[in-house]
Amino acid sequence: MAGLGRYIVIRASLIVPTILILYTFVFILLRVLPGDPILAVVGTRYIPPAQLEEMRRMAGLDKPILVQYFDYLLGVMLRGDFGKTLASPIGKPVSEYLWERLPATVELTIASLIVASLIGFITGVGGALRRGSRLDTSMRIYSILTYTLFIPVLGMGLQYFLGLKLKLFYVSGRLSAGIYVPRLTGLLLLDSLLAGDLNAFTDALRHIVLPSLTLGIVLSGAYTRLIRNNLVEVLNSDFIRAYRARGIPGHRVAMYAIKNAFIPVVTYMGLQIAMLLGGAVLTETTFSWPGLGRFIYERIEYRDYSSIQGAVILFAFIVGLMNLIVDIVYALIDPRVKY
Repeated sequence: MAGLGRYIVIRASLIVPTILILYTFVFILLRVLPGDPILAVVGTRYIPPAQLEEMRRMAGLDKPILVQYFDYLLGVMLRGDFGKTLASPIGKPVSEYLWERLPATVELTIASLIVASLIGFITGVGGALRRGSRLDTSMRIYSILTYTLFIPVLGMGLQYFLGLKLKLFYVSGRLSAGIYVPRLTGLLLLDSLLAGDLNAFTDALRHIVLPSLTLGIVLSGAYTRLIRNNLVEVLNSDFIRAYRARGIPGHRVAMYAIKNAFIPVVTYMGLQIAMLLGGAVLTETTFSWPGLGRFIYERIEYRDYSSIQGAVILFAFIVGLMNLIVDIVYALIDPRVKY
């Protein structure tokens, strides 16, 4: 456990340079792009020069580049201050937006991960247990095709057939008008259950199905291939042959094999968090889902420096934290791992 504790400290400390690298990249990219962010916010409206200068001062754009870089970075690290928004409402703390939008993205990410892993489990296990059959071939083709799917196209297709045609699910938003859920965690499914409001829970569930299904299908192919290949390898291992030689029933042998094949999948789930958050930008935009992904998309239009930088830093922290948690879980479930 001492080795694991040391590893946790080292891995946790690596989150900081990861955030610094991403923040530096975004900081430079935003400032080399042509155009003035203040004028992008103002648009065609006439604003007195004095007010424009005040907006520029509030955004810190009147300072030298290096001062802007370190002012924002130190504000985030020392005070948790992500700056103020440039877009309407001007001057609102970015942190309020981030904590308001984060639960929606977390809820969508969790739901999509469940969908992706369930589809991957069914297709991967089915293909491995029927290796060489038509089912196996079909599942392998499925795993390849999912890589070619474009999230907005798939999302709009599901919106049309399952939402507009069959009217099974809602096509946008998180909750219908007139339904209120007390905010405890920000996760509507959980909050509605804690409040004992089954009507709100059903409504929130019908809203999240299509976006989570869209993102889950796109990412499920990787699970299909990973589970299928790992399970085929485990089924051909010596200890499985020993089980069969002892006359252990086939279904029990399959369960042992599946359990061992899933150890690498746990690690891959952690790596998928980054892809899920990246895919959330397109998914949230397609389904008008009020999360961080859509927030970034909206703020890019206005070149809202503080908002974009704050969201990227928060994304980087979440990805680093999830990878750390997955590494710890991996060490706990696999006794062969030594740190």
